[in-house]
Amino acid sequence: MRRNWLIGLALLVVTAGLLFGVSAGALWDPHEVTVAELSRRIALHLLGGKGLAIPHADNSLPIRADLGRGELPFTSAALGLRLFGLSAWAGRLPLALWALAGLGSLYAALARIWDRRVGSYGVLVLASMPLYFLQARTLLGDAVTLSTFTLAWSGLSVACLPHVSQRARAGFGLRGMLGLYAGFWCRGPIVSVA
Repeated sequence: MRRNWLIGLALLVVTAGLLFGVSAGALWDPHEVTVAELSRRIALHLLGGKGLAIPHADNSLPIRADLGRGELPFTSAALGLRLFGLSAWAGRLPLALWALAGLGSLYAALARIWDRRVGSYGVLVLASMPLYFLQARTLLGDAVTLSTFTLAWSGLSVACLPHVSQRARAGFGLRGMLGLYAGFWCRGPIVSVA
């Protein structure tokens, strides 16, 4: 009983660190600034964020070559900028939400494959892993890629189990396919899908 309480507390601390960490600190120059600028331009043109135009700055719609990778991380950050304005936390929040979606999917899969305790341990390990934790709190964009991989693995691994009901298999299979589709728009077919 005490161990379950400690796991719950640890999960709460890690989740709070993910969510509240998005407002900590300024943008890292040049990495986060580049992603924020490209996301601002996407929000300006594709999401109707007319108030995001900056005088005497490049306000053109970026092309795929400007992005250097898939559009989904940039579009996710652009949605945050469109909804909440130009601030570091507004661009980081959607990436943290993607990371939480990946953690929720991992928990659902591990709880189905083994049990809830294994699901809690798995989420705690992934959420406190430095790469996942850092990417979820910064505007670098790879939190979306890591999350889509987690969604794909979680969904497809449960869908392949023989003892799962048809309804659960279809739901997890759909989650896995959604993870693969979103992953395609993050890093392409080789890195995120294959």
